[in-house]
Amino acid sequence: MSKCFCGRRVSVLVLTGLLLFSVSLARGQTQTVSDSATNSTLAPINATSGTVATPTASTPTNSTPTLIPIVVVTGRSSDVGQSTIDPSLGIRVYTIDTAQIQNMPQGADTTFAEVVERSPGVSQDAYGSWHVRGEDVNTSYLLNGIRIPLGIVNSIFGQKFDTRFISSVSLLDGALPAQYGLWTGGIFAITTKQGPELEGGDASIYGGSYKTVRASFSHGGVSNNIDYFFQGSYDSSNIGIENPTSSSYPIHDHTDQYKGFVYLCDHLDKSSQLTFMLNGSYGSFQIPNTPGIPMAYTVPNTSTFNSSDLNETQIEQYHYGILSYKKEIGDFNIQSSLISSYAQTWYRPDWIGDLMINGLASEQNRNLIENTWTSDMSYQIHEDHILKGGTYLTSQIESAASTTSAFRTDSAGTVLSHIPITIEDGQNKDGYLYGFYLEDQWQALDRLTVNYGFRFDQVEEFVSENQVSPRINLVYQATPATALFVGYSRFFVPAQFEYLPPSSVQKYQNTTAATAVTTDDKPKAERSNYYDAGVTHQVNKDCKIGIEGYYKSVRNFADEAQVGNSEIYVPFSYARGYYVGAELASSYARDGFSTFANLGVSRAMATDINASEFLFGQNELNYTAQHYVHVNHDQFITLSTGAAYTFRHTTVHMDAIYGSGFYDGFADLDQVPAHCPVSCGIKHDFKVAKLQTLTLRCDVINLFDDIYLYHHGGGIGTTAPYYGERRGVFAGLDYRF
Repeated sequence: MSKCFCGRRVSVLVLTGLLLFSVSLARGQTQTVSDSATNSTLAPINATSGTVATPTASTPTNSTPTLIPIVVVTGRSSDVGQSTIDPSLGIRVYTIDTAQIQNMPQGADTTFAEVVERSPGVSQDAYGSWHVRGEDVNTSYLLNGIRIPLGIVNSIFGQKFDTRFISSVSLLDGALPAQYGLWTGGIFAITTKQGPELEGGDASIYGGSYKTVRASFSHGGVSNNIDYFFQGSYDSSNIGIENPTSSSYPIHDHTDQYKGFVYLCDHLDKSSQLTFMLNGSYGSFQIPNTPGIPMAYTVPNTSTFNSSDLNETQIEQYHYGILSYKKEIGDFNIQSSLISSYAQTWYRPDWIGDLMINGLASEQNRNLIENTWTSDMSYQIHEDHILKGGTYLTSQIESAASTTSAFRTDSAGTVLSHIPITIEDGQNKDGYLYGFYLEDQWQALDRLTVNYGFRFDQVEEFVSENQVSPRINLVYQATPATALFVGYSRFFVPAQFEYLPPSSVQKYQNTTAATAVTTDDKPKAERSNYYDAGVTHQVNKDCKIGIEGYYKSVRNFADEAQVGNSEIYVPFSYARGYYVGAELASSYARDGFSTFANLGVSRAMATDINASEFLFGQNELNYTAQHYVHVNHDQFITLSTGAAYTFRHTTVHMDAIYGSGFYDGFADLDQVPAHCPVSCGIKHDFKVAKLQTLTLRCDVINLFDDIYLYHHGGGIGTTAPYYGERRGVFAGLDYRF
């Protein structure tokens, strides 16, 4: 009955959007607006490791020229996500701006993960993670056009970005051009508030169910030639990560999180600027407990232990700084950036409880320091040609230390003594990534833009590999309202740096911490061919629709898996795999009403695990070697849809995210049931003074209190069940001055 009820709710929202879409077809006349999108400062130049001049919803505030002209076919600005084709890139770009964020559940207090999950082809998963077109570890981020470090793989309990400093976020995916390298499964280009958006301050308090308290303060402005902005926030809740049970209130799941962001931009003159950005986040998390887990071992002086009393915790911190210089000299433009980051994930077990339940307790501490230099240029060599190129160099220093308590066993696995032993392990590694790219943006015909080029990437870590990757994209403006695109890209994705060497696996033999399989091949870089094609159509000034299809064939299909019972992950890979799917993005806005619907269908399949085999049982390795299997982040249908209506100073909104279910169990042969949480809310703006506004909002998350699973545990790479958040009621005040 719950599935049927869920389906009816989704149908109501979708049919509402389709009805409005049909009305707009009947009423409207085709209309297109072609804009040149710029930032309030120099637009970011396209860069080798992910830097890009991304379309932005921000209105230009001065006459400073952009470094690289961008033409975006788009409709008028609205409160819904905009799906556009960028001829300079040859790909579709889906942008969510501040107005749409305010119309999401929890508004500016929405987590970054919940923002991007409203994009086409993005599926919602546990631990605040998401998947773009079924990809898992292959996403990256740009901040004002500069690629920021990834940090430690799957260190995602605490969100790395605070939504409040975001002006807009764009999803770039598909057959990306040569300027994009390394992690290319999905790129989220974040634009911070700039120019007039910085003026004034904001203080907010938000909270409700699960003893949630979120406090935030920000202030910014423009002084002479300097733009400045700083923001800080605190988040406390009794539901820090997903509940392993279906109960309304998880046991032992408190979190405290702190975030801060600083932005300074010195406009040295009309053609150059120096930008400094600093971001920090720190979070402490309790690992939630599952009642009723039986003891399997005993320890001296302790006869019983209740699994509800486990005290496992994890600390995550992630900090980075960026210094970037941009200069325009006639038709020549250059950007050079230095990026430095530090990330830590520190898991601490319950030494007695984990030993008695699992036979081992392991403290894991990982640290990663990353430093990057990028230099990128563009030159208008002809009225029909823009030549772009760049280089990058990244150094990585990783340290991993563990302390494990376990019991000694014989070769058959029988425990020889109930007095635990301690196993110390650790490693320090240096790694390097470097390369360059060259591409030409060619206006071949009045309506045809061709972007072609190649890039070279080299990785020197636990393996030494490289690849030359050709790319080509074409955009054809068939009519003023209709644009078509097609592209091909060769991709090279290095394995994550958190690989465990074979020496570590061998240390645990003849103990209860031993693995059933000791084979441990090193993960190699993922290599793939990506094909992408689609069309966007501006139905009229109020309505836009876009359709896209893609296929990706992969060697060394990259994935990640959980290490035992800890919340630490390491990379593994399959020998071969593929991604295939299609997406539909639509939006409508008129007279205070807006709605959107994004539908994605996809398949992510792989075969033959060929790296980090010790993470799996021999039966599972044998099965995957002979069959294509679903990866555990494969979900066939993903739908995000919502609507909002503003009357005077009051806005009501509702949205839903539907997923047909991920795969789990032995060799991922089981599918988790579908889920569809619906959320709604209302907000009202009170004008306090000429430049001061007080906003009161109330939100209900998971309105119908659906009980749904992301994973039930036991699949390839997962060891425990993860349930979605139950119903929660929240309210808050936001004072802008």
